[in-house]
Amino acid sequence: MAAAQRVYTKVTKIVPRFIYGWSSLGNAQVAQGMLNDAEASYSNSINLCKENRDKSETFGGKKCDDYYNLLLNRGVVRLNNGMAGVSYPKRKSFLIDFQCIAS
Repeated sequence: MAAAQRVYTKVTKIVPRFIYGWSSLGNAQVAQGMLNDAEASYSNSINLCKENRDKSETFGGKKCDDYYNLLLNRGVVRLNNGMAGVSYPKRKSFLIDFQCIAS
């Protein structure tokens, strides 16, 4: 897993806007018990996915359709890291995120 983390760390440095580089880095960090780092990596991937969903599809690119998976991964990390209140401190924020999933 340490090798995977090194690879995905390099990927995120070379292509910092690659959504799946960040989410894969988060997966490798979770496997190693680095939950704070994984939460940050998942947050980066979520933010990039939100930006991507707002844009129209371009030639050679597709919209991020894994938004709910990214939210789920980050939420699980937060719950297991004693950060349950951080996941959705305001119910309104929770509803807005899930409305984005439906669209």
